[in-house]
Amino acid sequence: MKTYKYTYETLSPEKAWRFVYDTARDPEVVVDGLHIQTNEDAFAILYHAAVAKGIRIYGTYRDGKKIEIDERIKNMRKNEWFAYVHESNRKSSKPNGSQQTNGKDDFDIPALAELNVLTGLVEVKQQVGDMAAFFKVMRARESVGLKITRMGQHLVFTGNPGTGKTTVARLVGQIYRDLGVIRRGHFIEISGRDLIGEYIGQTAPKVDEAVKEALDGILFIDEAYALAPQDRQDSYSAEAVTKLLTHMENYRERLVVIVAGYDQEMERLLNSNPGLKTRFKTKIDFPDYGPDELVTIFEHICKKESYNLTCEAKHKMVRLCDDLHRYKGENFGNGRTVRNAFDKAVINQARRLSGIGKKPNKEALQSLQPVDIPDINDIEW
Repeated sequence: MKTYKYTYETLSPEKAWRFVYDTARDPEVVVDGLHIQTNEDAFAILYHAAVAKGIRIYGTYRDGKKIEIDERIKNMRKNEWFAYVHESNRKSSKPNGSQQTNGKDDFDIPALAELNVLTGLVEVKQQVGDMAAFFKVMRARESVGLKITRMGQHLVFTGNPGTGKTTVARLVGQIYRDLGVIRRGHFIEISGRDLIGEYIGQTAPKVDEAVKEALDGILFIDEAYALAPQDRQDSYSAEAVTKLLTHMENYRERLVVIVAGYDQEMERLLNSNPGLKTRFKTKIDFPDYGPDELVTIFEHICKKESYNLTCEAKHKMVRLCDDLHRYKGENFGNGRTVRNAFDKAVINQARRLSGIGKKPNKEALQSLQPVDIPDINDIEW
């Protein structure tokens, strides 16, 4: 947990926004003592700026005395703050109505940029981008007193393992935070099986604990199809779903749930309870990666881990990815399989270098040769 303390002679809306923008990139930031010598109006503006970016502000200081951010301060200067946000958005808009992404306007969403550089996932990026655009516009309408249309924020991710569902779910948390849908945007991951008790009275506390931990952020339930009752006697799974739906209703302003799993199994889960269909209206499908995308993922891992593929090694990797895609079965892990291939290549390289009888130089330590690239039968799918 990080704590930041700043001192300002004055605090304008612009400074409040800049402070919040700079610190909100870390979802673990909690601001509990801002040494600001200014008036309560400025405290209120800071509070509204902080809420917009999901930062908690408990109090501040003036003349050595702590000023609590109470309900009175929270209700001050709302119109001024909304007017400032609206003016910032208006100035950052291009003549054709599109938004600039220069990193200085209220609509800048860093996590969207991270999403867009992920390998593949064209349709996924489009759907998440559309959701972000919707929430942006609704927030702008609200800031000028217009009616807003409600859209469910809970999501269903379907697809095979290793297709990027967890990565995108984390980014959705950051996007929702920056758009004001949730305050913190932190990410809690759990499996469907973890929510189901083994005896009477155990299920509800499991769900309660997971939801409590995820409040103001994302509850990501992987393999959520485990929550679908196996038969009419499976009361534990049904209890978990009912309890989860209750929390989603009670904390509809503070909780976002993303459920993930195989397509057919997830459809069976949604059909098991009418409440699930009502609350999970947006489904995003994650397709398997193609051969070229698998190669790109391998290259990205190499770059991240400071390894270089020789030309011959890359040619062998291309052939390997073609075979992986051609012969993929139920156990194919997409990105996970590629990661397993990389780990195997690193082990092969270590074995090769340890047998040369002398200390390898930096270039040799970074280089992956064709002999290091594993065969398809040597990889854990």
